[in-house]
Amino acid sequence: DGTLGLKAIKAEGGITFAQDNSAKFPSMPKNAYESGYADFMLTPEGIAKELTDLAEIPYPVLPSDKVASSHLQQLDGEKEILKKILSVVKSKTGTDFFTNYKQASIYRRIVRRVALHKLATLEEYAALLANNEREVEELYNDFLINVTNFFRDTDFYKSLSNEFIPAMIKGRNSADALRIWVAGCATGEEAYSIAITLDEYIENKKLDISYQIFASDLDANAIEKARLGIYSVSAVHNIPQERLKKFFRKTDGHYQVNKSIREVCIFSKQNLLNDPPFCRMDLISWQNVLIYLENDAQQKILQTFH
Repeated sequence: DGTLGLKAIKAEGGITFAQDNSAKFPSMPKNAYESGYADFMLTPEGIAKELTDLAEIPYPVLPSDKVASSHLQQLDGEKEILKKILSVVKSKTGTDFFTNYKQASIYRRIVRRVALHKLATLEEYAALLANNEREVEELYNDFLINVTNFFRDTDFYKSLSNEFIPAMIKGRNSADALRIWVAGCATGEEAYSIAITLDEYIENKKLDISYQIFASDLDANAIEKARLGIYSVSAVHNIPQERLKKFFRKTDGHYQVNKSIREVCIFSKQNLLNDPPFCRMDLISWQNVLIYLENDAQQKILQTFH
């Protein structure tokens, strides 16, 4: 699907386009743009011109693939400029992307912003950033893009039903609710997938057990989307029809998670490195959270979970 494809491209540092209302079916590119995953919304002629301009950017290290960490060591003075850029982001958002996050990924997304502004060097971008709060916000949002979907890892959900849920409920008092923490929940798909799996298990086994899912993420915009629980048709395409009819309601060309499932999921903004953790958890799930972080930050988060 266009929207999910653009998100995946943008997450890898790519630049994305959607056609404007000149499209024969403008609702599809419009949805992609409104989701925040298209950098430009233009006519086909405008897209062609933009591509031509991007191809002429003189920046010599515009990455066409993932930038290796060692690459940063070879860039004369660029690490200091990178540090300067990320200090601006830290001062505005409180998040230290220089110390805690893998710099190859961060660097790639900064270079993406350099290209979007047709700048030649990181120095020029640092100067732009110093006087442009909107750009600081855009860069921060670029850092936070994560690709996720419903029931992402089928083996995990099989294990959840066959092993983890039985272990968690063994000998449990019906008044003692299960407590589950989904760390780095992004737009909520993982939290809702776990909730649906639990709901199905409890119903099938005719159990009298309640549960609460605490889902957290650094991205405030993603948290707002998660709370609404509204997803595009493409976002739910891999969910079997029977499950889709039972747990979702179709509305205005989208699907919304049923209220009964939304009510057991509490979403909140949280920085795993700074904010206090949720406590008394029966299960913690964090899919693709640590892969963006340096070793020290990973260890700190693992200790927090422990």
